[in-house]
Amino acid sequence: MKGLIIKDLIALKKQVKIFLVLAAFYIVYSFMMKNTGMFGAMITLLCVMMTITTMSYDEHYKWDRYALSLPISRKTVVISKYVLGIMLDLAAVVIVAPASAVIGSAVGEIKISESFTASLAIGGVALFFLSVIFPIIFKFGVEKGRMLMAAIFFVPTILVMLISSFKIALPSKQMLEKLVIYLPFVLPVIVIGVLLISIYISIGIYTRKEF
Repeated sequence: MKGLIIKDLIALKKQVKIFLVLAAFYIVYSFMMKNTGMFGAMITLLCVMMTITTMSYDEHYKWDRYALSLPISRKTVVISKYVLGIMLDLAAVVIVAPASAVIGSAVGEIKISESFTASLAIGGVALFFLSVIFPIIFKFGVEKGRMLMAAIFFVPTILVMLISSFKIALPSKQMLEKLVIYLPFVLPVIVIGVLLISIYISIGIYTRKEF
């Protein structure tokens, strides 16, 4: 598995310059707009999407056919992608948390403790989306699964629009404050549960897949 992860990290070397340029842009944007949320969300999204980029490379160069001719189990191939995704997600949190704290303190937007909590929450949401997306990619491939992946990202936006149009009553401020208190305890359990289910489904899909 270590070799598979190293292979993917080497493949991502070309993306580092692009990542640094975008990171610099969002840092400047956050200072100008006095908004650290966009910086945290975009940097985390860029990091976790790199995992999908490696899967796109694998698909383009027919890597799976070659990998399965080696003494590597299909289960190991699948788990290596999840491990890479988790690693990149943690890297994003390590980058975003202190950077958001500095930016937030500079613009007087949020406290340092709040920036760290927000960074962890964004990282958890990113892992949740990866858990949903991975089985789709393993089933249909990156190219064929793009429309489904786009739909997953747009579903929350559509739901918000529907709630607004039908004037559905939203949770009160007091209820939201209570949810925020329990969120640090509930979110990790949900993310880990969804992640384990996703791994199980992806292994099943990949085991039955023909290349």
